[in-house]
Amino acid sequence: MYLYINKYISDIEVKKTHLLIPIFAMLLITANIGTNIFAQRLVDFEIIGFNFTVGGGIFIFPLTFFIIDTVTEYYGFKVASFLIFFNVFALAICTFCFWYTMQIPTNYSALTDKHYQFIINPFHRAFLATACSVLTAYMLNCYLIDKLKKYFNGRQMFFRLMLATTFAELFYSFIWVSVDMLGNITMEQFSTIIGSNFILKVVFQAATTPFTFAIVNFLRKIDENELVKVKNPFELKKEA
Repeated sequence: MYLYINKYISDIEVKKTHLLIPIFAMLLITANIGTNIFAQRLVDFEIIGFNFTVGGGIFIFPLTFFIIDTVTEYYGFKVASFLIFFNVFALAICTFCFWYTMQIPTNYSALTDKHYQFIINPFHRAFLATACSVLTAYMLNCYLIDKLKKYFNGRQMFFRLMLATTFAELFYSFIWVSVDMLGNITMEQFSTIIGSNFILKVVFQAATTPFTFAIVNFLRKIDENELVKVKNPFELKKEA
């Protein structure tokens, strides 16, 4: 193991912005966990005469597409794909930890324990829904953004992001609601929730795309074609 790590982490030269990828990963995982926790809490509200029925997680979830769009636009398809698989892996660990902890008996308030069960038990199905949706819709989103970027030679960012994310979010909404909620809701609620989720996500995408512009330009300024050499931590330990 030491030789393997020593071979691939020896004086690597990377762009400065590559050191920021863990921050995007942290934000993506946090947003997905928050979305899954509040997914079962259905909310009804009205905007300009239109009625919407959505899971509470919808107010957190759009952040995930915003992060994926930004990463794909700047770092490319490969980095975004790695982030997606890492996100699913981290959610799997989180789901297992939740399940394992709930198996431990408690001698304290039974009511409190029921409250925890009410929140945590649906998380397992939400994880399955998220994994299925992420590995299809997120990947589709990244693929379309990458291809459209090459086709338009990096121009028309707003159009590219809106087109790719609109298709991807339609797939995500249908798959996620089908896996997580079908059987627990009526068919009328099923179609209403999918439509409400899709519309709100597209509106959020349109509203946040200017921020994607700003972050991508900010990352470009950080790089300025300058590379940073990352020392091997094992060699540094030897020297010390």
